Amino acid sequence: MLTKILVTLLVITVVLMATKRRAPEPKQDTPLPSMASSWLRFLAPAIAGVVMLVAAAFSGWQWYQGQQVLQVRIIDAEHQSETLYEVYRKDLDGRHFTTRDGLYVELGSTERMEISPIE
Repeated sequence: MLTKILVTLLVITVVLMATKRRAPEPKQDTPLPSMASSWLRFLAPAIAGVVMLVAAAFSGWQWYQGQQVLQVRIIDAEHQSETLYEVYRKDLDGRHFTTRDGLYVELGSTERMEISPIE
């Protein structure tokens, strides 16, 4: 996710540098800008800033949620046994997950998974 943000910032920087390198065109007698164009000059950067803030907040929220530690209880109905694991939320994926210790666990057809937060 961080690479996407960095690539986006790189593209923006390259575009800004490319537009500044253009040779200025000779000025012609132009009328004063209308009220609409002055609002657009304020509104466009404001909208871009809001979009970037929302994207950063969403990315931060996803990261924060992914770092939440959950307790996963695997119940094997066939052998009547229970096993407890601690797992990051981002590492849960359907019927398999990776524990905090790096152990990869895949559930069998007779096993059941219960997920609860750790207080």
